[in-house]
Amino acid sequence: MIIFSDAIRLINQKRCDRWHNNKEDWTLGDWGNALAGEVGELCNVVKKLRRHESKVSLEYNTPELNVLIDNFAEEVADVLLYLDLLCWKAGVKPYTLERILEQKFNEVSQAQGWPDLIIERG
Repeated sequence: MIIFSDAIRLINQKRCDRWHNNKEDWTLGDWGNALAGEVGELCNVVKKLRRHESKVSLEYNTPELNVLIDNFAEEVADVLLYLDLLCWKAGVKPYTLERILEQKFNEVSQAQGWPDLIIERG
């Protein structure tokens, strides 16, 4: 499974440096707040998707369903990219994050007695 990679991290860092002129100006807390902002934007799309599910308040600031699904995917991408930058600031390498993600998923499945496991890379 590859969600985070060295290639994504390198280009994400490069763009971040260009955007911020120097990442050292931002603390781990700043990156965490940026991530929280993106999660908030994702949750706002989820709220509007729920309006479609419940057929309530569709007339108020609620785009068409197909537009919202595209917005949802875009916000998930933003969350993942900011999560990558947060990990970068904390010194967590993409490979380490992937390995820990796989381990954590498997631990929870095993604790529940479920057969769903991610095959770990060597």
